[in-house]
Parts: sequence; structure tokens; C-alpha cells
Amino acid sequence: LEGNIRVEITATQRAALFRFSFPEAGEPVVLLDAEHTVGSGKSGGGDVSLAGASFSARVHNLGDLSGRFGGFEVFAQGEFDTLPAAVGVWDEAGMRPAELSATGVDVGSWARFPQGTRSVQLRVAISFVDPAGAARNLDQELPRFEFDAVRAAAVDAWKPAFDAIQVHTEDPRDTEIVATSVYHAYLMP
Repeated sequence: LEGNIRVEITATQRAALFRFSFPEAGEPVVLLDAEHTVGSGKSGGGDVSLAGASFSARVHNLGDLSGRFGGFEVFAQGEFDTLPAAVGVWDEAGMRPAELSATGVDVGSWARFPQGTRSVQLRVAISFVDPAGAARNLDQELPRFEFDAVRAAAVDAWKPAFDAIQVHTEDPRDTEIVATSVYHAYLMP
């Protein structure tokens, strides 16, 4: 990313683990964009709340296919492995430093970590049912910040899908394109 920030992501079925690596110079900041949707969907509104190193969020997703029946709710629960030094939220009215919650269509939050922080992990889980389900999924699927172990388990879980496909090419980029297409097919079948 811009500013030499490295972002790595791995996942379980209903949770994701992020590892952010920051350069020595610059500010270690993570944005939590609660209105972001998959595909050409859009946000029908939501909210975000911060408490210490944790956050919760809700978004009403009006997706490509779900918009015709009113959309659906997505609930998220997350936790950083490092306590932020400063936080804030935003909504349609703008940025609000030090505030802990926001509601609106364009809603999100940020966490600024102590100067000199080089690495931060964030574990996040979702539920399509309720906030308690997101919290339960987080506790069950990502109880700890073990990035390398979670990544190894994800590779093992995807192995049958990718082993079933053979790509004969001289250009390694072709293999990457096919793998990305298979991933997207499984993500949004």
C-alpha cells in the first residue's frame, strides 16, 4: 500500500485475521470502513462502536441480488491485538476524533496506534443473524492471534478446490488469474 504499509489477510469460514506492518516512519493507523460492500452492492446504512481494542459494526447491505428484496444485515465483531492510542469515527457529517460510535450510510472508524508500532493484528468475524453471532464466530473461529497457523489452515481448506484444476501455461500470471477466478467463484457462487 501507499506509504510502504503491508497488509496480509487470512480467513476461516466466518472470520478474518489481518496483519498490518508499518514502516518506522509514518503513523500506524487502521481504517474500519463499515459501509464497504462486495461487488456492486451498496450500503443501506449501518453503525460502528468502539470500546478499547474492540469494535462492533452493522451494515444493511443492498447487494447485486439482495436489493430486490430489501437487502440483508451483516454484523461484525473485531479486536486488535494492540490497544489504540487514539480512535475516532466518521459519518456523513465528517470525521469525529475521540468519539466512539457513529450511525449513517457512510460510516466507519479509525484506530491510531502508538508511535513506533510496527505490527498490528486485527481479528474480525461476521454474522448474518445478530451481533451475538458475530461475537460467537470470533471466539470459536479465531480465539487467538495466530496468523501463520490460520493461514496454513486456510491453504489446507482450499487445497481440494485448487488441486482439481490443472493449468498448462508458460506464464505464471495465467495460473494466478485462474486461481483468483476459482476463489471468486467460491466466494460468490
